[in-house]
Amino acid sequence: PVRAGLGKELFFEPKLSRQGNISCGTCHQPDHAWTVEEALVMGTEGTRFFRHPPSLLNVGFFISWHWDGGTTSLEKQVLAPLENPDEMNMRLDTLLLRLRRDTYYSQRFNEVFGKAPDMYGITRALGAYQRSLISAQSKWDQVQRGLAEFSSTELRGEELFFSDSLACSSCHTPPLFTDLDFHNTGIWSWGDFDPGRSRVTLDSLDRGKFKTPTLRNLAFTKPYFHNGEVETLEEVLTHYANKGNNNQLLDADIKGFHLNAEDRDALLSFLLTLTDSNTIRNPELRNSTPILP
Repeated sequence: PVRAGLGKELFFEPKLSRQGNISCGTCHQPDHAWTVEEALVMGTEGTRFFRHPPSLLNVGFFISWHWDGGTTSLEKQVLAPLENPDEMNMRLDTLLLRLRRDTYYSQRFNEVFGKAPDMYGITRALGAYQRSLISAQSKWDQVQRGLAEFSSTELRGEELFFSDSLACSSCHTPPLFTDLDFHNTGIWSWGDFDPGRSRVTLDSLDRGKFKTPTLRNLAFTKPYFHNGEVETLEEVLTHYANKGNNNQLLDADIKGFHLNAEDRDALLSFLLTLTDSNTIRNPELRNSTPILP
């Protein structure tokens, strides 16, 4: 808790960016389920990063981070946005000098780590805070605990979600509602400059694969997909119904489907039960930590 408290302060601290004008919380806002409504966000230097910020909810349970799985430690992941020129563009030696010259942060690091600000403390504090961002209070969670019941419409949506014909749960696996794996879901097409997972693996067969995002709190995480190009859940369903951009590397589970209006509404109703009870569009939550389960 002590490390997470310092991490929370650092998370919302603009001094971590080169120009002192953005923080981690600029792209990962509590009132938007720890992402942001913009598709592509402006960095400290006025340029836009080429991927949409993913939600940070439950990231402490992940085994890799970023849309392409480029890092395998939450603490190491912290370094990527700090140093990226399109994001915070901060030299680490400059960051340490800035924090060590800051009387408040020098005192806080001494209280928490017993020493002056260093990268060990920065990454551990930010990692601890992000590990505290847990979503486990949705209606779906309450139903699993026997504390609530689905409506008939939500029950029909649940049936569809886990059906073989739609196969939603093959990638969006409970309880995180992600399989933590990488798939080409047809949002990518030949000619896209973002290679996806192949940027990390250097395997051409991984082109267009991106990490399965969690469906938790998706009512607040629009726009959707790695590039934020889809605005509504209805459009997401249409994308999968039509198999998206049917490229040669399309995942085998993307088969297309047809839903009548009633079933489409039922599926959307079920998806909305994954919204956490404490994740609401409320400015007062901007600097608060969600309630732990």
